[in-house]
Amino acid sequence: FEVVNNAINLDKFDIQKYPCQTNSELSFLHVGRFTYQKNQLFLLDVFSKILLKYPDSKLKIVGFGPDEEKIRNKVTELNLSLNVEILPHDTDIPKLMSISDFLLFPSTYEGLGIVVVESQAMHLHCFISDAVPEEANLGNCTYISLKNNSEQWSEIICEYIQNNGAIKKSVDMSSYDIKNVIKKYDEIYIGE
Repeated sequence: FEVVNNAINLDKFDIQKYPCQTNSELSFLHVGRFTYQKNQLFLLDVFSKILLKYPDSKLKIVGFGPDEEKIRNKVTELNLSLNVEILPHDTDIPKLMSISDFLLFPSTYEGLGIVVVESQAMHLHCFISDAVPEEANLGNCTYISLKNNSEQWSEIICEYIQNNGAIKKSVDMSSYDIKNVIKKYDEIYIGE
């Protein structure tokens, strides 16, 4: 058998298209349907603990789904209204990634986690659960076990930030580039 990756249009996820922005506060991002799978309630617990170390941090959550009310209630319960913004699913994701520093992605299960791949195309470092397949890691991910509690997650994230800062790093995206994947399909089906 031969593995062919899910293709993404790298022209859409080209960091060069967006003006460079520097912010004093750390900017975290989460993109995903508002369901148990994407684990946003746990995400908010983690972020509330990150704020103890980095109190000016911001978190943008993009999506929609059946757990939206639970998520909004948890934001209120944890007193995160000034630091967390919930955005509609039709938000310009590449633009949002361009102004973010990190992706937080604590999914309970994933087939691939294409948003992790897209985030790395935009040079974001991704903090992801061990339920995300290793094929999604192009070199800019930190895996964190779902067996760890929210405090342990925040400690791992804060330690990474303390040691590395919020420097964006490019990775080799060629295996997911739609142009390369099309050529691979041609080779398989047409023999060219």
